[in-house]
Amino acid sequence: MSLHQPNTADASRALVQTRLPSPLRSYLRAYAKHHDLKLEALMADILGHFLHLRPDQHGLSWRKPQSNRSEAGSLGGWAQFNSLVPEELAGKLAGAAMAAGISRASLVYTAVYWFARYMRPPTDSMVIQDDKGVSRHD
Repeated sequence: MSLHQPNTADASRALVQTRLPSPLRSYLRAYAKHHDLKLEALMADILGHFLHLRPDQHGLSWRKPQSNRSEAGSLGGWAQFNSLVPEELAGKLAGAAMAAGISRASLVYTAVYWFARYMRPPTDSMVIQDDKGVSRHD
């Protein structure tokens, strides 16, 4: 997976939003910093690869982000996560979410979860929590 994004400073940007548990947000920030990437570039890369590979069509289940107002959400430290991505990518995300019958937030969360769980899992003792806020080491 390439993590080098072309310079998109001149491209129009659009906001994508989801909710992420605290460990996953921390992992994204640490991964971006370790690879000398801006978090927005990392998010654009993750989302672009997800749409290209479409792991949801090969058995990956859609994940629904938790609200921080629910018990599971508050236990896992779920919070709003916003990122600016190229407008064209945001449009593709919206189209894919509509075609799948899910929210854009679910698509973005599923893509981030897929990245952290299957594509670039943490190599240290960092644990990513599942949708119910339960820590797992799988």
